[in-house]
Amino acid sequence: MFLQESTPDTTIYMIMGYAVFSILSAGYAISLLARRRKLLKKTETITRMQSEDTNSSIH
Repeated sequence: MFLQESTPDTTIYMIMGYAVFSILSAGYAISLLARRRKLLKKTETITRMQSEDTNSSIH
């Protein structure tokens, strides 16, 4: 007779997979937010510099 094989318990692997996916997703989201913040600061600086340049050329 064949040995009865039980189904392996892979619950821990599923939980670890979800944990890794969650950590990577959160890291990506934080990276996007940091890039957006930096881009907004650069845009503000460029706009201010253009405004100052326009004001100085008028006078």
